[in-house]
Amino acid sequence: ATALIGAARTARREGRPVPAALFGTPGVPLLWCGTEVPHPLLRECEGLGLPVYAGYGLAGNTGAVSWNTPAARRSGTVGRPLSHVRAEIGPDGELLVGGAGLAVSLSPDDPADGWLHTGVRAAIDADGFVHLVRPGPARRTGEPLTPEIGRLLYSLVRSLRADCVVAFDGTADGSLDQLAAGARANGAGHIVGHVPDAHRAADTRARLTAAGLAPWAEVRHAGLHDLGRAPAPVDLALLDCRPDLTLPALTALEGRMRPGTIVLALGSAPTGPYLDRVRDGADYLSMPLPVGAGVEVSIRLTPAAAHRPAPRPVPGPATPTPQSSGE
Repeated sequence: ATALIGAARTARREGRPVPAALFGTPGVPLLWCGTEVPHPLLRECEGLGLPVYAGYGLAGNTGAVSWNTPAARRSGTVGRPLSHVRAEIGPDGELLVGGAGLAVSLSPDDPADGWLHTGVRAAIDADGFVHLVRPGPARRTGEPLTPEIGRLLYSLVRSLRADCVVAFDGTADGSLDQLAAGARANGAGHIVGHVPDAHRAADTRARLTAAGLAPWAEVRHAGLHDLGRAPAPVDLALLDCRPDLTLPALTALEGRMRPGTIVLALGSAPTGPYLDRVRDGADYLSMPLPVGAGVEVSIRLTPAAAHRPAPRPVPGPATPTPQSSGE
């Protein structure tokens, strides 16, 4: 895709029709790619007159799973599942695929009901379009964090000397432990984990107690809407939830943030709408960080001018106090 765009840019600068210059035809022939193409490159292709219809497939399904078409196309997605394909999102945000094309006995881990675990985190929106989150393996609930992610969480709490850290959902995998360890090393700070599942919340409390970290972390059996009652101001927020919950969790927490709050969306993360929100440059500065399976790091900017406190008046010269004549 990069080479294609480079040639298309050159043709455009030279004033030549892009398809004719690249392919010798008035239109664009079928182009096939074997790996994920970043969405910014897809958008640039569109602007250069090279429409690209992104899809997704894997060998275990013996072909394509989903595809955008001229009649049904959504930017930032890999289209809707094909008619012979069943697709669901598992409890840990993993894309599960079934249907007539499923390879037989591809993996002993695949359940007997015929679902193939793709190892890819994804979300399916209300219109049925599939959003791939990351090509790397989906980290299942309860699996330990990668050492790189663990060090990142610990180091951020230490370096920020964060007084208030709020984590949503993925705390049964060790993320809350790393945050609490950083607070303990600082000798200050309060970590609050919102865990929607009651059993996971209880397991996390027990683990933190056994590790001597309970004084530094509070585990709440609480859901998405409880984030609006989180402690404030939040210095560091960790979103380690299903892809479709990442943007609602961010929105629920925004009223508890301050300018400079750092938001981490771990390998669950971000679907197109979430990335659009944090990368628009208005309310956040954001970028992907290639640590572990990937992290989207966002910094909350100063709220809009309408919400800023009025500037203090500039003091004028002091007015002399009248003196009594004593008469």
